[in-house]
Amino acid sequence: DNMQWMNKNGMTVFLDENPQQIFHHIINDKKVRPLIASQSQTTLQTFINNKLLERRRFYEQCRLILKPEQLNRNGFSIIQKLL
Repeated sequence: DNMQWMNKNGMTVFLDENPQQIFHHIINDKKVRPLIASQSQTTLQTFINNKLLERRRFYEQCRLILKPEQLNRNGFSIIQKLL
């Protein structure tokens, strides 16, 4: 029910990145991310894939879904109009 509450009370945005992009964003932050701290590069890639599959149905309930390449002035304008 968290997603319903968030959509009702604010703006939800899903930045729909592919698993490889996510991997590159978080690989250097392992020390400050308890869920991935002890994972090797190989197991981290599997973990990301599994978490995305598990959570996608919730992420897709966001009011706005953007691909990273849409994060330019136009993408931010879209978000601002919805706020």
